[in-house]
Amino acid sequence: MLGKLLKYEFQATARTFIPMYIMMLLISLTYGILSGDSFQFLSTLNNIVLIIFVGIFVALMVTTLIVLIQRFNTNLLGDEGYLMFTLPISPKYLIFSKLVSMIVWYFISFIVGIVSIGLLMSRIIPFGEYMYSFIMPIYYIGESLGISLTSISIVIKIIQLIFNTILILMTNILLIYLSITIGKTFFTKYVGIISFVIYLVLNNVIGYIYGSQTLNYVFDVANSLSNEYEFYNFLSTGLNIVTIVNVILVLVLMEVINLLLTKKLELA
Repeated sequence: MLGKLLKYEFQATARTFIPMYIMMLLISLTYGILSGDSFQFLSTLNNIVLIIFVGIFVALMVTTLIVLIQRFNTNLLGDEGYLMFTLPISPKYLIFSKLVSMIVWYFISFIVGIVSIGLLMSRIIPFGEYMYSFIMPIYYIGESLGISLTSISIVIKIIQLIFNTILILMTNILLIYLSITIGKTFFTKYVGIISFVIYLVLNNVIGYIYGSQTLNYVFDVANSLSNEYEFYNFLSTGLNIVTIVNVILVLVLMEVINLLLTKKLELA
């Protein structure tokens, strides 16, 4: 059933995202070609193409956020919610299917954005060299610590960093879902504004506790370390703790949303 839910989500959202990805890549490729020396007489057209690209890029970011909110709000909190909750499946799976689909689209958008910028700059920086530049910083960090990137420990930490990036993105999406759910559950007027305020409050509270205080602690400890190896070990331990905290935070948010949907929410 989860597989069918995911398939449904991807089919419903692909109609919005795929055309925008294709347009971004085609416009980037066109700009990259027109920016060559032999096409200097097309500089005006060049600028127009660049403006169109920026417009589509901004539209993609805005559309991603709108789709994220609309899919959750309409499918689970609106009229469609009656049908969705008649399915023989826990609300957690409904939440999870929407969460996974948005995570995937966010990462595809990120990759398409990087590739598009590379195509835009292809006359200045060769595309292969541009893509390679994303790997080099990791290599230099490992080299400065005297650690090979091929070592198992480093590979694990890189995977762990990617996993934490996904968890942080999941947390932000779940905060949006939770804010909308609270707004729809306890309020009947100005739901959109109230949900937005709730999101700001929750985000700032978590950001302060989890961000500012943690960073201050990291800087204090880092200043007391005597060499690079101690610093690496400290970061390694800290990353393990952060991973656990992020997993717990995601699970708690999922459970709170699930409880609100199953016990308190009056579907519109």
